[in-house]
Amino acid sequence: MYGNYVEIGRKIKLEIDIIPPYLSFWGVISGVEEEYIVVDIEGEYIQKQEKTVKCTIPSDANICVFYGVIKGCIEGKLILMMPKPDEFEILQRRKYARVPTDFQVNCFLIGYNNKKINSNKRFIATVKDISGGGVLLSSELFIPIGTVLVFELLLNNDPLVLTVKVLRNIESTNNDNRDLGCEFIGLSHSDQQKIIAYTNKVQLKLKQKQCV
Repeated sequence: MYGNYVEIGRKIKLEIDIIPPYLSFWGVISGVEEEYIVVDIEGEYIQKQEKTVKCTIPSDANICVFYGVIKGCIEGKLILMMPKPDEFEILQRRKYARVPTDFQVNCFLIGYNNKKINSNKRFIATVKDISGGGVLLSSELFIPIGTVLVFELLLNNDPLVLTVKVLRNIESTNNDNRDLGCEFIGLSHSDQQKIIAYTNKVQLKLKQKQCV
């Protein structure tokens, strides 16, 4: 089934496990071999050793996600090792349930448009909702789209250090704050499962209240 996604001409998002850990960019699949996937990228990418990469290939209805290894880059072409068939995951675009929250967090600005920023500046924001794919933050500050933030969130007494990228910044309809729509980046599978377990638990409680 993954063969419908891993094909020449498909756009692919790559999130690379490096320091800083939020490097992500898009490429286009230009070659598919039995052992390798070739991805054309813009700009220059250099690595001294093999790197783990999270790959996302979108379609109209679903998303194909897999973790691979970058063997190297030759003349703007990334060489990825072909994962095993059981390492591909096909997700529905609306797979993740989003639930309301009211958590206050300290956000640290660590990057902007994939460029690392060394700063000790932080600001307080409120997590208005959360899903397995991201969060909605509320802040008094105007935070530009493309900004990368990191904060610690306590879920079920389990502290999670989360990195997010701001995708939307709109004026809140309830107050003068800004609503920041953010996606998780560099999120481990185990932390994502903890977030999904939390949202499922909240959803169940909300449904039980509706039935009373």
